[in-house]
Amino acid sequence: MTVREAARVILRDEQGRVLLLHGSDPEHPEQPSWWFTPGGGLKPRETPEQAARRELREETGLDLEHVDGPVYEHVQSFSFAGRDYVQHEQFFTASAHAFDIQTNGWTSIERRSLSGARWWSVQELRDSPETVYPVNLVDLIA
Repeated sequence: MTVREAARVILRDEQGRVLLLHGSDPEHPEQPSWWFTPGGGLKPRETPEQAARRELREETGLDLEHVDGPVYEHVQSFSFAGRDYVQHEQFFTASAHAFDIQTNGWTSIERRSLSGARWWSVQELRDSPETVYPVNLVDLIA
């Protein structure tokens, strides 16, 4: 079991939509995919805010000088790529004009597990049968 600290960003555009990445487990492609906020694990001596900004830059290409928060935190247990995780996640917020993500910062595991990104309205999230993390994202952004 891998225990780690993570930071995520709830990024909203000028229309109030939230940017989510689409992913799946590369070890289990038969399992359902999911949508989630940009973010990931902290590096040694990195603060959660620094990690949130770095992960946002690496996963989307957007380089922000500041994110707000944390505005929410929770512990998430999951299996991914053959490993079990217990992850303490801190969520930050930020705003930007809608843009197309840049994937040149993706790691090899991200290239194998991510299939794109999309801006979602609150109503689209409410109406969607897709799996979205965190599960209470609509409540956080509504």
